[in-house]
Amino acid sequence: MDASSVGASADVSREEFQRLAIEVRDLRNRISRLEQARGVPLAAEPPPVPVLSISSDLAPAAGRALLAIAGAYLLRALSELGALPEALGLAAGIAYAAVWLWIAGRSDRNVAARLNAAASLLILAGLLWEATVRLHAIPASISAVLAVAFAVAVCRREQIASLVAAVAGIICLALLIGSHALAPFTFALLAIAATAEFQQLRSRWFVAFLADAAVVIFTLILARGLPPEYPRTSLREAVAAQVLLIAIYGAGLLRRRVFSTAQILQMSCAFLAAAGGALYLTRASMPIAAILLLSSSACYSLAFFRTTPDRNANTFAGFAFLLSLAGIYLAASGVLGVAICSALSIGMVFTRFGAFHAPAYLAAGMLLSGVATQSVTRIWNRAAETYAPADAGIILISSLICYLVLSRADRKLAALIAAAICSLMIAALTANLVPAALVLALLGLASGAAGRIAGRSELTILMYVLMALTAIKILLRDFAQESTLSLVASLLVYGLALILLPRIPKKRSAIEFTSPRS
Repeated sequence: MDASSVGASADVSREEFQRLAIEVRDLRNRISRLEQARGVPLAAEPPPVPVLSISSDLAPAAGRALLAIAGAYLLRALSELGALPEALGLAAGIAYAAVWLWIAGRSDRNVAARLNAAASLLILAGLLWEATVRLHAIPASISAVLAVAFAVAVCRREQIASLVAAVAGIICLALLIGSHALAPFTFALLAIAATAEFQQLRSRWFVAFLADAAVVIFTLILARGLPPEYPRTSLREAVAAQVLLIAIYGAGLLRRRVFSTAQILQMSCAFLAAAGGALYLTRASMPIAAILLLSSSACYSLAFFRTTPDRNANTFAGFAFLLSLAGIYLAASGVLGVAICSALSIGMVFTRFGAFHAPAYLAAGMLLSGVATQSVTRIWNRAAETYAPADAGIILISSLICYLVLSRADRKLAALIAAAICSLMIAALTANLVPAALVLALLGLASGAAGRIAGRSELTILMYVLMALTAIKILLRDFAQESTLSLVASLLVYGLALILLPRIPKKRSAIEFTSPRS
């Protein structure tokens, strides 16, 4: 038998090969089922090999983008050689960039659309920088309008709108820094940010960051004195930019959807950049305080709507709290500020936000008026320094009311904070009459007794805190500087409190009455 006959007999047709493959696959399945029935572990299949796929449109689209850039350089060369007048060359370059943006908007393929849009924006960026910063051939306001026009022209084309808005925002910020024209490019960035926010583009948070940066730069440069090389601008333009920044992102909070974390952070940044910048520029504390307090009232109103989602309600309540604190700090001081914070704490204790807002307003009233620092100093040193007993008395009464309401609502952490503030005020008010360690020990004994009898765990925790503070004060302060009689009284009361605390009965579930035998 020769080799040719062997090779011919080994030929297999396509149909026979397919049947053979099916039989091999069937045998493999049977063997795997038998191994699985016997408990033999199956061999792990190797992970799939990643396949790098490159779009077939990438190379042609990149080539067309390079040709577009080459055409822009050709127009520049013609203008430099004098073949085109300067004004005509600028107009031709802008029209050329607009044509490529129009081509990008009409493209059905994402890769080609994005590369064409990128080429158009690169042409526009170079042209505006050359004409505005280097040659001063066109005013800054015209450059700002052109940047906004390019961003708005394709705002409904989602595949390129995000890219165009982001790059147009970068162009405006770069021209703001390079040309020193603060107002035109700041308002241009705000217009682009409004478009991105209204269209819900994916790059809207990046554009928002650029808008915040522009407003901050505008405010800082104007507040420090406008350098001579900068074009003249007014305070009204800066304040208008700050108001627009809040309006753009404040309007987004009124939509009936759950706020995202990025949206909350951006609104916070916009508020800081706008309200802080307005105060830094104008120094008009009372009008700004009035605006802040009105805004706080509006946020609280939105937070109390029943149809508002929980996340949105908490966000509005948080904004309202911060706005009210800023307004109180600017508008009121002393007894008036303490009274307002105390009234707000009592008012908020009856709402669903009372667990945080009530003790927070109490603490804010103490910090803003300085009562907190003065009270700690008074308890520790018994120094005869200036102290406002009226402020401390208002906080004492309001904290007691807050504790009574919060304890009934079983908000233990908030009730503990209110009780601690109440104890601090009592110790501070009586510090010049009675040794503070003695008062703290008595307060600890009273809170422990009330906590055990009434079954209030927050009062029991407060007892341990007060006892620990009493021990620290006796060891670190009283042994060295307190008089002998005061030290003896403090040690006696503290020792008796330690003895009596374990003997205080706990709350009983029921009280049994027994009649005497006759």
